[in-house]
Amino acid sequence: MNWGATPVVFGHRGYAARAPENTLAGFRLAAEHKVPGIELDIHLTADKHLVVLHDHNLFRTTGLDAGVEQTRYDEMRELDAGSWFDPAFSSERLPLLEDILAEFGSSFVYDIEIKQEGRAATGIEEQLLGVIRRFGLEANCFVSSFNPFPLRRFRKMAPDIPVAAIYSSHDDVPPILRCGLGAYMSGFPQLVKPHHVKINRLWAWYHIGLRRRIVLPWTVNDAETALRMAACGVAGIITDDPGMVLELLSASAAESLGN
Repeated sequence: MNWGATPVVFGHRGYAARAPENTLAGFRLAAEHKVPGIELDIHLTADKHLVVLHDHNLFRTTGLDAGVEQTRYDEMRELDAGSWFDPAFSSERLPLLEDILAEFGSSFVYDIEIKQEGRAATGIEEQLLGVIRRFGLEANCFVSSFNPFPLRRFRKMAPDIPVAAIYSSHDDVPPILRCGLGAYMSGFPQLVKPHHVKINRLWAWYHIGLRRRIVLPWTVNDAETALRMAACGVAGIITDDPGMVLELLSASAAESLGN
């Protein structure tokens, strides 16, 4: 895709500020607000389906205490994935990636995050590439992960689809990956997704200005941080409240033109 002067806004897990994360309700809300991009998470189930869910365990959002990779999709497809957020969303179910691509097609840019622990190949890269190609959405997708190993494998399979290395200093991230070393381990991806606290003017001068990296910080949920990220020259902003950030960037651009 073409990255412009104004950051592309991505709805984090759909529209997570107003709807349960990684559900069709959240993605539909993002579409209603004309959000250009969505970020979502995928796991490979025990029966080799790509289910859209963040955690490695189903408990937090569905109430079932079971590992995603150890559970068949037919065991999780009727689980209530919305009531934890609000009872009004009790009809929401865990979607498959193909459900989302089939409904929204090329109306979004998709940041598809692979959730996988460990180095071993599981087949998730082949399944993902097959789904993207089936819907003809290669130009609308890029693939990201904290884990550099599936990124490296995916990039070898599909050099035409960009990949993005994610990193942060959170305790659950292995120390070796907290400063962006995953970008080197995954084979120098086209994009990087640092936690927004990593980015300041000096960092932006080096990574964006000097190295010409495409940078998408996450998860930016307040106006001050969004404007600071835009001033640093990031290519995109990942946020739980994409409608707010869209309005903010539009107002800021209008003010700049007025001056």
